[in-house]
Amino acid sequence: MKRPRQVTFEEGPLAGWLARNLRPYADQLLVCDPRRNAYVAKEGDKDDPIDAQRLAQLLRGGFLKEVHQVDSIVRC
Repeated sequence: MKRPRQVTFEEGPLAGWLARNLRPYADQLLVCDPRRNAYVAKEGDKDDPIDAQRLAQLLRGGFLKEVHQVDSIVRC
C-alpha cells in the first residue's frame, strides 16, 4: 500500500495486541472508542465492509476519539 498508511480500528479485547503488531507498519495508528462512533453504530445496514468504509470516512474527517494503547504487554 502507498504511504501514508493510516490504520484505525475500534477498541476491543484484542485491540492492544493488534496495535502492538500493526504499529511498525503504519504511519498513523488510531484505536478509537466504539461508543463514540454513532455514524457506524446507528446507520442502516451492518456488515464489515460497510462499517470499515464508514470508519475510514470518520478517520479522514478527524471525527474519531482515540483510546490510549500501551506498547508493553506487562500490566501494572
